[in-house]
Amino acid sequence: MWRRKSAIEEPPKIISPPQVYVAKKNGTAERAVFAHRRFEAGEIIELCPILIIEEPVDELSEQLRAIAFNWEVLANTFPSSAIALGLGSVYNHADLPNLCYDAADDRSVLVFTAAHAIEKDQELTIDYRKPGGRFILERNIRSQ
Repeated sequence: MWRRKSAIEEPPKIISPPQVYVAKKNGTAERAVFAHRRFEAGEIIELCPILIIEEPVDELSEQLRAIAFNWEVLANTFPSSAIALGLGSVYNHADLPNLCYDAADDRSVLVFTAAHAIEKDQELTIDYRKPGGRFILERNIRSQ
């Protein structure tokens, strides 16, 4: 199994379905993404192809802002946004997320990585306010 060790490594070129599932949260109509198995810190959860929107996130409609990523910051490129395909734009927000994300070096996919060990059936979450959340992964890996 391939594990991402730093933001500069190249992910595998084959994109396969992630080992996660979508279900309703406990007794609510809200959907969420859950781990189908245990993941270790630093392990790639999903590689998501992206659609680039040539507008900064703050200029998007409210509906698009809710699922868009700041591609300008993540990919160090022109002012733009990205919509992640796959489940990338489905992960719910959490102030203390268990996933971080980054642009692959070739800027073709968004890479979602376990920020710390994640148990089977645990909800997978990201922090939409902090591009990438890389600091979470680095802090958690150093503390192991």
